[in-house]
Amino acid sequence: MVVNKRLILILLFILNTAKSDELSWKGNDFTLYARQMPLAEVLHLLSENYDTAITISPLITATFSGKIPPGPPVDILNNLAAQYDLLTWFDGSMLYVYPASLLKHQVITFNILSTGRFIHYLRSQNILSSPGCEVKEITGTKAVEVSGVPSCLTRISQLASVLDNALIKRKDSAVSVSIYTLKYATAMDTQYQYRDQSVVVPGVVSVLREMSKTSVPTSSTNNGSPATQALPMFAADPRQNAVIVRDYAANMAGYRKLITELDQRQQMIEISVKIIDVNAGDINQLGIDWGTAVSLGGKKIAFNTGLNDGGASGFSTVISDTSNFMVRLNALEKSSQAYVLSQPSVV
Repeated sequence: MVVNKRLILILLFILNTAKSDELSWKGNDFTLYARQMPLAEVLHLLSENYDTAITISPLITATFSGKIPPGPPVDILNNLAAQYDLLTWFDGSMLYVYPASLLKHQVITFNILSTGRFIHYLRSQNILSSPGCEVKEITGTKAVEVSGVPSCLTRISQLASVLDNALIKRKDSAVSVSIYTLKYATAMDTQYQYRDQSVVVPGVVSVLREMSKTSVPTSSTNNGSPATQALPMFAADPRQNAVIVRDYAANMAGYRKLITELDQRQQMIEISVKIIDVNAGDINQLGIDWGTAVSLGGKKIAFNTGLNDGGASGFSTVISDTSNFMVRLNALEKSSQAYVLSQPSVV
């Protein structure tokens, strides 16, 4: 039973010790005789003797009575940590001392930074120590679990944020070129003649160029090179009806969404009309019911009749049988009794 107690004490001592290669103690040998001296004061005296900055948790309220003989300062600190159940952590410039009850856990996730690279960086900077400050990778995720004293968690969180954001900024500032193929809209402008006027329907590229004249890019270009100060750039590929965009990678998601919304199937209606010259005496041969009605907007309008019963919605032409009408019209044309003057149409 005595052996088991000694084994537990030795294990606890090993877990709570500070690494000697992390602390550079410089000063004369430290020795102390005290009775009911606050433990925090003992720790301050130890750190001052070796010119080491120290931060002690206000929750350490125990008192020390006894003798500290001369010896290696790390051994003195580790003996006190084991005796009073303390955790120590040295971040390279400051020694932190906390009660073991303040050991905390935290999960930190990354957007771009590799967890392996992050842990390697912490080890290269001698930031990690057991158990005051430990970091382990969570398998299958872009996250790490941090276990340690409060100052360790704060420091690790700050480093993770700074390093990950630096990579995000570097990625977002990279210039990217993307090609977006259109299904319904046209990348280039469409030009056609209407009477004596030339009408130009702007394509998607023209729309994007017009928007970029007054837009503010997501990524700052104030200090960019001449190649990036001209961004964004838009071009059309007529071979595959595609839009080519050159801009910062951070803006590409916005272009993809905007171009998708512009590339929609258009609903078009074509209205065709025949203007016919027919003799008044032959007009009845066309088979037109001049006493019919049309419904517009839910209301019925009658022609050459007193009926107005409200009818169904929709539109009813005055020609009940279009095929028969065309046959009759052709017959009148052949006998020179009717003439089609024009057939205008509009879309």
